[in-house]
Amino acid sequence: MGLDPALVRALRRLAADFLQANAHDEEVTGNGMSFAQIVEVATEYPNLDAFCHRAVLVEGVEAEHVVLNALAAALGIGLRVALLDPRDGSAEVPFQDYGGELEQAEAEARPVVHVQLRPGHYDLLYFGPPPVGVPRSSGTVQCAQTV
Repeated sequence: MGLDPALVRALRRLAADFLQANAHDEEVTGNGMSFAQIVEVATEYPNLDAFCHRAVLVEGVEAEHVVLNALAAALGIGLRVALLDPRDGSAEVPFQDYGGELEQAEAEARPVVHVQLRPGHYDLLYFGPPPVGVPRSSGTVQCAQTV
């Protein structure tokens, strides 16, 4: 139990440091805008420093788009998020990729981390055989809660 909060804090710090170190780099986001520009245009925060202190480093605040892009870039990974919200009633699960398209990350031989976002927390998804003693069913994804 003690590792999860420490890991989350470390990942938050890594993302904040990456955002600040690359604040004005328009290439790192992959969309022609810098992190500083995105924060000023697309959030309620006046600047990147305020965003990092009030949205990235604060525990209990869900990491979203800008933070996930920064985290994927800082770790050199592809990140695929399955957006699960039982309130929307949809049978389809939308996915959002960070750190480039999934195929791009795989072509570059970067690890791809899969997580699901349910309101309030993320779960890490493991693709592979089920744990010992759990019957195998096709299409099953094993989940481990991390945040």
